[in-house]
Amino acid sequence: MTPYFEPRVEIKEKKDSKQFDEIAKRLQLNGYVILGEKYKEKKKEESKEAIQKVTRIEIKENKVEKVRSLLPKIRNQYELVSINTSSAKVAQWVVKDNRVDILTIPHQNIKEIITQSLANVAASNQTFLEIDLSFLTSSNSFSHSIQMRVLSRVMNLIIREKAPFILTMNVEHPLDFRNERSIIAMANLIGIPSKAIKENMQKFKERIKLNRSKLAPEFITPGVWKVEEKKTSKKIIASKETEVQTEIPFNLKELPIEKMKMERQRYILFEILQFENKNVEEKVVIDNLWKQFSKFFGEVGSSRIGLYLIEFNSEKSIGIIRCNQLSLSAVRAMMSTITFLEETKITFHVLKVSGTLKNLIGIQKKKSKN
Repeated sequence: MTPYFEPRVEIKEKKDSKQFDEIAKRLQLNGYVILGEKYKEKKKEESKEAIQKVTRIEIKENKVEKVRSLLPKIRNQYELVSINTSSAKVAQWVVKDNRVDILTIPHQNIKEIITQSLANVAASNQTFLEIDLSFLTSSNSFSHSIQMRVLSRVMNLIIREKAPFILTMNVEHPLDFRNERSIIAMANLIGIPSKAIKENMQKFKERIKLNRSKLAPEFITPGVWKVEEKKTSKKIIASKETEVQTEIPFNLKELPIEKMKMERQRYILFEILQFENKNVEEKVVIDNLWKQFSKFFGEVGSSRIGLYLIEFNSEKSIGIIRCNQLSLSAVRAMMSTITFLEETKITFHVLKVSGTLKNLIGIQKKKSKN
């Protein structure tokens, strides 16, 4: 799996940080980026836990002069610097300044601001364009339709110009986290190819590593350190095996649901994460899944998916869903867009996908006993 860091997490109460860590680890994230916390403060509190935390400052500003005056003061205090603006002038200036890592633009301005020239300059300076996917979890289906069309056009432009981008769920609650596969499935709905997503996830990880090294006390300037260690590298011998291209390009006009084949089935073992420890009824789960599919694909499209809840333990909130093979990504995406069951805040976590049912039933029974 590609190393995945959620790029925007706002923890309003410090006492809640343990819950954020708990869910991030449960979903197998490599780490997440915290808004506002300074690098030195984070270093003091750094623990030996597997989850990594990255510091980020976000400047919300629509005037170039103010951005210019703030950058020198904050650049050496955070691992990532981002600018959030609805001004085309500021956006054009930001992508030319290599002190800025991320440019964030509100949804309502994204169509006008992200032009071919801006994407081209962002590609040259490797400024990440931040794309917020959290709108997919809202209940406004009319808003979904408009935003998905706009975002699809914008992403085609960004990918064509080879500008780096990051995808975020704009996390403000621990259960807003989504793991790498869920993010990819949701992005596929908009037409963003999996290959492009993984490549940019890797680029983002490399940027974090580079910026972190620049904040180290030994760092003087690129290539110059106070103490240099001898580095040994193993000789890499090229494999004689021919490389097989496994990436299947995603076409927005040909959603997987259009090509369903009933003979191949996939079984998804999942759990529902929550903090309230309420029993979740089987009917509530299937009704909400059907509702989401109908909202995105219509009732006719939803009926072709072959969705069926085979097993569900209400007390432990763990179950198995069957779907058609080609609808697997769509099912994962729909599960990721559900944030509430009745009035309880939740998130679906896919534990395992299999072509056979027997193995998953055994795993479900073991987990249900714990």
